Amino acid sequence: MNVRYLLFATFALAAAPAVSAQSSQDQASVAAQEKAWSDAYLAHDIGKLSSILADDFVVSGDSVDLSTIVAAGQAAHPLASFGSSLPLHWRIYPDNGGLPGDTAAWSFDATAGSAGVDVTGDVIRLDLLAAGQATGLAAGRYWVVVYPDLPCNDKRDGNGCTEGWSWDTSWYGNDQAWAYINSDQNAAWSNTGTSGYGPGLALTVTTRVSCAGNPGWLALTPKEGAVTAGAPVEVTFTATAAGYAPNTSASTYVCFNVNYLEPSTLTEIPKAVIPIQVNAHN
Repeated sequence: MNVRYLLFATFALAAAPAVSAQSSQDQASVAAQEKAWSDAYLAHDIGKLSSILADDFVVSGDSVDLSTIVAAGQAAHPLASFGSSLPLHWRIYPDNGGLPGDTAAWSFDATAGSAGVDVTGDVIRLDLLAAGQATGLAAGRYWVVVYPDLPCNDKRDGNGCTEGWSWDTSWYGNDQAWAYINSDQNAAWSNTGTSGYGPGLALTVTTRVSCAGNPGWLALTPKEGAVTAGAPVEVTFTATAAGYAPNTSASTYVCFNVNYLEPSTLTEIPKAVIPIQVNAHN
């Protein structure tokens, strides 16, 4: 049985641009972290927030558009119970010394009923393509902020607001602790004390992959081939400095179509598309 696909890749450099690649499993799931309960309390409207939380992710390549942002949490009452008009907010901040910076690189405000938005099970999901959003992020570390606007519903019993959404924490994370900022006008971002609740938040960020044709600065050899069990095929990526301006970077996706060869009919049946991100610096 033969399967047509490209399994291993090496890189050749022409005129010395630097090239790196990541598998789609690594790149498509920039930050994927499991759920765990946290008592970090994110409540009601922006002017009265107990705290805003943020978690980081890393982008390699240039002008990277995100596909989805998923933040898992718990609410005092189901977010869906507040209807389609529930306001929701997303912010992405560049990193500033291990904490979110002051100015958002991308922001989006919508409601639970907006295109691309879902709050089922108190998990806030955003499909950026369906929402008509493009992030265009350059390479670097970024911080994601997600929060709903919930009514306070203060029962005047001294306990304050009764509504809130808590972003779950995770015991899976990278080397950077999640951060928070409280509602005080002079507050600053901090990660002091967060490690006791887990190194990360329950956040999944995926990138958008375009399987357009290869750019002129990138060549693959061979472009196709048949691979049998135990006999991997090596593919060489060659980036040419003449393909883009000096002292600049370029990024693209190379998509490998995987076809299964049906032995009885010798017909190639499409099985999967494997995107590989290629980054080059001239």
